[in-house]
Amino acid sequence: MTFVDPSDITTQDLAESVDGLDVVTDAPPDQLPKLYDMFDAEACEVLVRSIGSVMTEGVLLADQTGKVIWHNLLALQLFQLSSDELLERRLDDERWAAITLDGAPYQFHELAVRPGDAPTKVASAPIGVRTGDSRLKWLRASVTPIDVQGGPHTIVVFSDITDQITERRTLAQIMNALRETLVPVELPDSDVVRFAAGRRDGSVDASIGADFYGVGADGDTVRFTIGDSFGSGAQAVALSMTALTTLRTISGMVSGPAAAADRLDDVMDHRGQRLGVTAVCGRIEREYGIPTLALVCAGHALPILIRGGRATQLGAMSPMIGVAVPSGRTATSHELRSGDIVITYTDGLTESAQPALSAEDLLARIPVNVAVDAVVDTLMRMYDAAPGVDDGVAVFGFEVR
Repeated sequence: MTFVDPSDITTQDLAESVDGLDVVTDAPPDQLPKLYDMFDAEACEVLVRSIGSVMTEGVLLADQTGKVIWHNLLALQLFQLSSDELLERRLDDERWAAITLDGAPYQFHELAVRPGDAPTKVASAPIGVRTGDSRLKWLRASVTPIDVQGGPHTIVVFSDITDQITERRTLAQIMNALRETLVPVELPDSDVVRFAAGRRDGSVDASIGADFYGVGADGDTVRFTIGDSFGSGAQAVALSMTALTTLRTISGMVSGPAAAADRLDDVMDHRGQRLGVTAVCGRIEREYGIPTLALVCAGHALPILIRGGRATQLGAMSPMIGVAVPSGRTATSHELRSGDIVITYTDGLTESAQPALSAEDLLARIPVNVAVDAVVDTLMRMYDAAPGVDDGVAVFGFEVR
């Protein structure tokens, strides 16, 4: 096996490699300026080293065995290794301790450029490596095959994205902490009803969902809400937090869910429709052994009542939260019976399906002869199985004892 000494590889070698020029520049070789036509070999060597030293990426050149045979100056800073230490390593050297974002060992064969691939292959995911000072550094890598002096070699360019990964993870931790405020830690006990609920964010690539629900039980009174904010990400989560916190605070201080929804209008930001919140606000009160549900649906999908083996919609639509109703909202009143199940949900449940489900479609699919927890479980599994799950979902329901 023959190894090429790094000092033997010059700008002229690289410039004379037609395949390499095609790959790196995508321009015809005869349209590129040739250093060796302008300078002698010694000057070309000085120039290539100077160019390598001012690059903002680390560059490694490996031979056909994967052994590193050349590097630029930034590669030493990037990997915190001496030139001798770097030149004794291979691209797949175990000493890199390379990992993926989820901590699994990185499979270096994924970097190989195969027939039919683009000339330059960019790694599909960041690569975490241990540097010479034992720190974990996250890199983005691109791989380009090149012929040098008649032999196949590989140019690997590394960009340091450690700060971006750290910021992304910090933001994800913050958003996850915010998301956890959008649902109760656990569902309360109640002598009036039994609760069941579920929640999901959208797909991995989507922003954290703003779907929320909340519930409180005090003796013969139960108050609950479920809703969502337009959009996704921090702004939508903040709006949902505002809505849920406000409703938690005032629901026991006002006359009912209609007054609570009207009061919430006063604290929401009215600068545009895209800042709206939809919600269902409900209160169950049991008097003389008969539970009655007062219900307000503010721009939100109507709840579903399951009674006697049949599913029907419950309540009446009013404008969404953030759109003031001058005359005030009016709650609908519904007498409940033992065994009744009421299900509320956000639009991710119906819009995730392909094609999207109408309210009538959902009524036809919802199970009607099982307990409330089985109903919620069925709906969550239906959401999980849907192909278009960019939008998050929340499902909240109760069964009258």
